[in-house]
Amino acid sequence: MNFLNIKKYMAGAALTTMLVTACTGDFEEINENPNGPVVIPSHLHLPAMIEQTGDILYDMFNSGDMGETWIQHWAKVQYNDEERYNPRVTSINNWWDQLYARPLMDSKKMYLAAVDEQNNVTKGVALIWQTYVFSLLTDTFGDIPYSGALQAEEGKTLPVYDKQEDIYPAMVDSLEAAVGYLAGAGTLPAAQDILYGGDVTKWTKFANSLRVRLLMRMSNKVDVDAEMQAIVNSGAIFTSNADNSQLNYRATNPNANPVWNNVIFTTRLEWRINETLVTLMDGLNDPRLPVYAQPNDDDEIRGAAPGVNNPTVNGYDYANTSMIGEYFLQPNTPGVFMDYAELNFLLAEAAKLGIIGGGDAAAAAYYNAGITASFDTFKGFKNEDGSIVNLVAADYLAIPGVAYDAAGGLNKIYTQKYIALYFQGIEAFSEWRRTKVPALTPARDPIGITQIPSRFIYPSNEQTLNATNYQVAVGNMGGDLLTSKVWWMQ
Repeated sequence: MNFLNIKKYMAGAALTTMLVTACTGDFEEINENPNGPVVIPSHLHLPAMIEQTGDILYDMFNSGDMGETWIQHWAKVQYNDEERYNPRVTSINNWWDQLYARPLMDSKKMYLAAVDEQNNVTKGVALIWQTYVFSLLTDTFGDIPYSGALQAEEGKTLPVYDKQEDIYPAMVDSLEAAVGYLAGAGTLPAAQDILYGGDVTKWTKFANSLRVRLLMRMSNKVDVDAEMQAIVNSGAIFTSNADNSQLNYRATNPNANPVWNNVIFTTRLEWRINETLVTLMDGLNDPRLPVYAQPNDDDEIRGAAPGVNNPTVNGYDYANTSMIGEYFLQPNTPGVFMDYAELNFLLAEAAKLGIIGGGDAAAAAYYNAGITASFDTFKGFKNEDGSIVNLVAADYLAIPGVAYDAAGGLNKIYTQKYIALYFQGIEAFSEWRRTKVPALTPARDPIGITQIPSRFIYPSNEQTLNATNYQVAVGNMGGDLLTSKVWWMQ
């Protein structure tokens, strides 16, 4: 099947306004435009589409509160209900509404404009980005409007929810189609491509690397061996950190990293490193720890415990716990969508499990490359005290608890990926739910549930504005609960 035309639904940011779509029942008509010409050239949609996604993804009330704290990279010393599994309804509503209404709707407009222009390159780029954003939504909610989405302007405002088991193969097919488009006729002006400067080869690598992520995520449910091996054989995947899919933010507003805006610019300093991660990294003598966290007032790196009620009263305050590291609190810190380190850990896992060839020898090579790529991310960063970060991966790889071995290989791959995904809250949350490594003890003082959430609950808007389709989805999901498992977790 060819799922090229994703018409997605726009849920308006206001609770009373919802620009949603209806399901056509045909995955092959997703981006069809029955209405008139598109005026804006396709490439002009790209900068806003990318920046909107980065801004939504790295908003601390999204990836921080419902990503990093849940999988215990971070903890909070104040305002920590979300960390204790009581997420803000407004944050969930905004995550859903904004991703549908902004980057997804722009991706549709870009795709349709590219069709009118007969520009296969921008058509491929639009499809890649559309797929990436859909993956964020289905990974966090499970079943979502997909095949019938983005059709509000066509008067279709009540979309059905597609099952995740159908969405995932569709997304993989869309990425394969996008790679084909990128090889066709067309142009991508460098000035408008704020991700890769018009480099179509890098877009191809991103599409294939994202396919690897999606295939591995569903590898416990379906056979992905042949497709994975074909992607690896093609060689058209990330080969260095220079290929990373990341938004390089600017040093000043309005184009600064949202984490800097949330934490430094607005002086919301409650996010700290989690003691779970500190204990893990300390035990491995991991030299990234001083990069991941700043010393507390006692000149020590001390994490806050996960999900403690009234942390400042119960031993974890602003003075005695460690802030997030300086590297991550710069206005121009990159917002990563997918990087070379993650790809290598996915390939290491695939080799270890026999999904791709090479066995333990290949798994070890990919594993070492993943750790090295993570270390190299911070190389050359200058701290406020003038010191330059210069981590040496080779020394770390020689530590017995880190060095790859056949018996403990899979656990080490998962552990190092968990460490390397620091700051990438939503992806870290997804991968931890899939691997469950490291073993985490839930929040000390949870609210409502006593286990780490498996998903976001659906936005409150859906229960009233799209009630019939919402109820069908809830039935398919086994309930609209934080503990309801998405398909690839089952």
